[in-house]
Amino acid sequence: MKAFIESLPDNLIVLIAVWDSSKPSTIQQIDGVDSALSSLGAVAPLVPQVREAWLLVGYKGPEKPAWIQQRHGARNKGPVTLWTKLVL
Repeated sequence: MKAFIESLPDNLIVLIAVWDSSKPSTIQQIDGVDSALSSLGAVAPLVPQVREAWLLVGYKGPEKPAWIQQRHGARNKGPVTLWTKLVL
């Protein structure tokens, strides 16, 4: 995931959704995954735990727009949703 995020060109809208994570330790073991997700505008919690949902509408580029949104759902509480208005 880290290499993929880093390979993306700048000025790109990035959507990441995780539903029903089963092994968060796998993602946490990727060296640099926190900084890669942060580079898209993600904030803690960066990695969902077992049976949690996580959603990010992020941006790859030098400046972070105000419309970046992230949601985190508690364990076994179903999906998460968000609304944001993208100003292009």
